[in-house]
Amino acid sequence: MSEVFQLAGILKLVWPVENGKIEDVNAWEKLVHGIFYRELKIDPSERFIIFLTEPYLYSIDLEKLGEILFETFNFAGAGFLSIRDILPLMGMKNFIFGNIGDRVTYFSSSYDGEYVNSVKYNFGGGKLTDYLKRLLRQRYSDIDFRISSIPFLEALKRDYCFVSLDAEKQFEQQSRCYYLKKEVTTPTKKVIIDVERFLVPEALFNFKTVALELDVNSIPEIILSLYDNLDSDIKDECIKNIIITGGSAGFPNLSIRIRNELKKSQSLANTEFKIFIPERPDTYLLEYVQRNIESIMEMENGPVYFITRKKYNDVGPKIMWGVSHDY
Repeated sequence: MSEVFQLAGILKLVWPVENGKIEDVNAWEKLVHGIFYRELKIDPSERFIIFLTEPYLYSIDLEKLGEILFETFNFAGAGFLSIRDILPLMGMKNFIFGNIGDRVTYFSSSYDGEYVNSVKYNFGGGKLTDYLKRLLRQRYSDIDFRISSIPFLEALKRDYCFVSLDAEKQFEQQSRCYYLKKEVTTPTKKVIIDVERFLVPEALFNFKTVALELDVNSIPEIILSLYDNLDSDIKDECIKNIIITGGSAGFPNLSIRIRNELKKSQSLANTEFKIFIPERPDTYLLEYVQRNIESIMEMENGPVYFITRKKYNDVGPKIMWGVSHDY
């Protein structure tokens, strides 16, 4: 991926998928072609493909996806497993699940293995990367952060940023916190980062810092909103287990800070709950599916929605509507 960004000044870079939706069909086709013919060197017409899908998919995008898979690339078949259905496969029944991705964040609640309510926001790690770039520009106006710098900024965010348990106090004491200062080499010069290390993930607790005006202002508020909208006889069961995954959930101290913020709420002050963020939150669910794909595919009436090439040809693109998880 970093090699692609190095060509940013020569080639036009596009993002085929924005906020979970296919926005550029032609670019997406080129991406799929490159994956199968150049990287994997296999013929899609002889293969079945499995997708992990987000809870929010829309029929019009699914029809486009079906045309690409079965008409352009002639796949033998395609299976669709919603990311929200993986935790029940792991034996979890009552929980609140969240995924903080690069462009999209969504949370949902489940009771007895059935999903009860769900929310989606067009916010994720990409906003945090942009925020880090903005903070560094404020201190180093001579740094030219072009699109080719994105891999560097994402690595900086991943390797050095952490969630502060008391950001306001830490900001006040920054001059005495020598451990904060780290020298890093940007693509053009060496710089010192310190407060940026905790200010960037602090945006997860104050969306307005990245210019987001939403009906909630933080990750804890999203969780609390889901909890408050559950029926009183199931809400305490669902909140017992909070599981958060996604590439932007890996900041140190994130689970502790979320717990501390939730405990400030009167409705949760005396409620017991656990917050689990896997060691590798970006690949946790994918790795489970990879390890158990055979048994998942063999499940009778299982969670995988499967479409063969013959079924698609018989019904047409509307067969893809069965994959949809519109709310």
